[in-house]
Amino acid sequence: MLNEQQLQARAKLMLSIQMPDLEECRQEGFDANKEDILEKQNPYALDSEEYYHWQEGWWESSYSPAPEKTVVVELSTRKLLKRALAIGGAILFAMLCFELAEMAF
Repeated sequence: MLNEQQLQARAKLMLSIQMPDLEECRQEGFDANKEDILEKQNPYALDSEEYYHWQEGWWESSYSPAPEKTVVVELSTRKLLKRALAIGGAILFAMLCFELAEMAF
């Protein structure tokens, strides 16, 4: 026999299975369009809230811009310091050469 807490958990699970969240319906429609599923293949009953939200997601997918691609460059502290010292050393060397060239003339 199920206790009250188990019974509530089971009721919540059954409710979520039988009545999907409207945001999930919208996301399903969005994903369906991206997977080239036709609008008329909406799995929900015509004129239901789920049908409407699935369709909204499907159309939203048609007009949403492509996601921007970002490049993330990660450098360890050691590599970053090594590069900074190399650049700094090159700048100092160039300055020294410039000073020596001025002294020669």
